[in-house]
Order: sequence, then C-alpha cells, then structure tokens
Amino acid sequence: MNNGLQKLLQEIEIYNREKEKLRNSDLEGDQLFYRLCYSRLKTREEWFELHDAVYDLLKSDSPKFQKQSVIQYTEMLAMVISGYEN
Repeated sequence: MNNGLQKLLQEIEIYNREKEKLRNSDLEGDQLFYRLCYSRLKTREEWFELHDAVYDLLKSDSPKFQKQSVIQYTEMLAMVISGYEN
C-alpha cells in the first residue's frame, strides 16, 4: 500500500477514535464539543438548547479545560443563533 494512503488511513482511524471518545465521555464539556462539531442539529429548538447549554457551561465553575474545548466554537454558534433570531 502507498505510504501516503497508509498515513491517511491511520489519521482517519485516530480521528474516528477521538470522535467516539468524545461521544462517550461523561464530561459536559466533551459532550458539548461533540454536539458542536459532529452532531447534525436540525431544528431551531436544538440550536437554542445547545446555545443555552454552552452558555451555562461557560458561566459555571467547570474546569477551564472543559470551557476551552467549546469556546472556540462559540462564534459559529452565535452566528447560527443570530440567523434564527433575524
């Protein structure tokens, strides 16, 4: 097998393992990160519920590392929410 293809397949395997680890995590920050990055939200209510959950996490006493995992996606989340509000 081509070296480049083998490396790509290894990267895909790592990606899938990390994604599954997030999905099965008990940490709220990991679960929200999974929902932000991998789940397919379809309804307005799902987006607003996710927005509220992220906001609650960021206001909470949760560890900084949990907040940092989701904070990078708050701008995207705010843009989606803004689209629904207008």
